[in-house]
Amino acid sequence: MVLFDLMKRELKLINDLIDETSENLKSYDSLPHRTLECRTRPGGALDYYAVSRENGKKKTDPLGQADSKDVIAYKRQRYLQLKLSILLNDKKAIEQFLKKFKDHSYHSVCMKLPQAYKGLNSGSYESDELRNLSPSFGQIPEDVYKDPRFQELLNWAAADYKRNNFPLPENPNIARDGTPMRSKGECMWLDDILFEGLPCRVEPEIMMKGKSGQWHRLCPDFVFKCFDGTYIFVEHFGDWANQEYAESNLRKIQAYLDCGITLGDNLVVTSDNVDHCTNELMIMESIQKIESRMFA
Repeated sequence: MVLFDLMKRELKLINDLIDETSENLKSYDSLPHRTLECRTRPGGALDYYAVSRENGKKKTDPLGQADSKDVIAYKRQRYLQLKLSILLNDKKAIEQFLKKFKDHSYHSVCMKLPQAYKGLNSGSYESDELRNLSPSFGQIPEDVYKDPRFQELLNWAAADYKRNNFPLPENPNIARDGTPMRSKGECMWLDDILFEGLPCRVEPEIMMKGKSGQWHRLCPDFVFKCFDGTYIFVEHFGDWANQEYAESNLRKIQAYLDCGITLGDNLVVTSDNVDHCTNELMIMESIQKIESRMFA
């Protein structure tokens, strides 16, 4: 499960940061155990003092201004102490999460099913449920969920359709509902779509006749149907630096254009960057725009 993997990686990172921060704190062990105070001069400059207690009485020793080595040392020590405290708290929280949270992905749930209840694919287990979900389905407002047009979209998305039959990678990315995906970007897209509760079709195979008279076989990553009966197509691109990949997708965009599917209009596109990394914030922003058009 993606969430488990993220938490495990985060725990490893936090453990490394705890070790690093603890080690950095040791360099300040020789600092006297005093607290730092500052006072503002009439002109706005700050004077710093080290405060301690002796026989119940407050003792204040001047340290200088902000550029004083002692002042900087006390500030760094306090920062590292607070950072270490937060890291230890976060470590405990993640450990409790990993201990108590259950993996609800398709494969994990199926592993726990009695033998007599196994054997269906993810679509068969889930599709009938889509028609009867509560009004809190995903992030969909209750008035939208109850709208007959939204119920029609649910039925459209759950109906049988031909999916792109190009072979998936041998070890594909797996979305939160157990759907195998071709890339991590497409997997992020589907996870965010599922979280929002938007009906869509995944990699449908569509035959369309273009303005040129030529027929095109289109397999967009996702297709959304809107209340007004129009469609929004989504493509997430990966290795644009690869010449063959780029040329293939240029032809794909030209085919879309011939069929009246236009970039920036009814064709929404996101892409990995040159380092093959994906900005999920842009995916979420795109989904918000799609949602506003779906329910217009």
